[in-house]
Amino acid sequence: MADASDIQSIVSTASSLPHFDAKYGTEMVDIIVGPDQILYRVHKDRLCTQVPYFANLLKKPMTSSDNTEDSQAAQDELPTLSFPQEQPDSFNIFLTWVYEGTLPTLKRNKDVTKHRGWNWDPFEAYLLAQHLNLPLLQDLIMEALRSGQTATGMLHSLETVKTVFPRVNNHSAMQRYLGHSLLKAILSADTNKLEALYPTKEIWKLLDSDSALLMLILRYLRGMEGKAMGEPRFVKGCTYHDHDKSTMCPNDNK
Repeated sequence: MADASDIQSIVSTASSLPHFDAKYGTEMVDIIVGPDQILYRVHKDRLCTQVPYFANLLKKPMTSSDNTEDSQAAQDELPTLSFPQEQPDSFNIFLTWVYEGTLPTLKRNKDVTKHRGWNWDPFEAYLLAQHLNLPLLQDLIMEALRSGQTATGMLHSLETVKTVFPRVNNHSAMQRYLGHSLLKAILSADTNKLEALYPTKEIWKLLDSDSALLMLILRYLRGMEGKAMGEPRFVKGCTYHDHDKSTMCPNDNK
């Protein structure tokens, strides 16, 4: 049986631990995601601290001009935001980062038809982070993607390039990665291996239909005479990061 000093020590230790409400706050926000309107109830303080986009969106003060029952009910109602175009799976990954500061390890999916063959879709997660203007999260996703592709040997398909490239920002890390990966496939000496994943005829069709991608590939090609191209998955440093290059890499990638 614990004596008084043991109990006092336990109480003292417990009181020194950070309280959950101090860490995350007590105010909540409802976020409705996707065409099926999946509801997420999120801690407002945590969300706004991690994501300036939401801090700006939710900074409007609640009005309290009168004390009528209707106005009180309006004030008691949780703020509600809607993102009908986003995917709930990507939002789950986003919220994992909001609360834990990390991402799940990217692994091969047994069902190759889901999440582009991964346990979560890094491309859709990146597009959500881009929409929310979160370069740190974008960088983490790029590292997860390249690490996952390195560990498994999986490469993204030409269909992924076709559907994702038009949606990423110009000069973004994902744009560079998709462009460099496609160019690496075009220049690869192992044409038999890559022909199935990147058929020559389909590459021609894609470049013919997407002038921005064609210009990017041509820009990368200029000046490469006699130079070997490295594998984009293995590149070190911040080539495929979106953070401000004048600052130290927040992901400490070396």
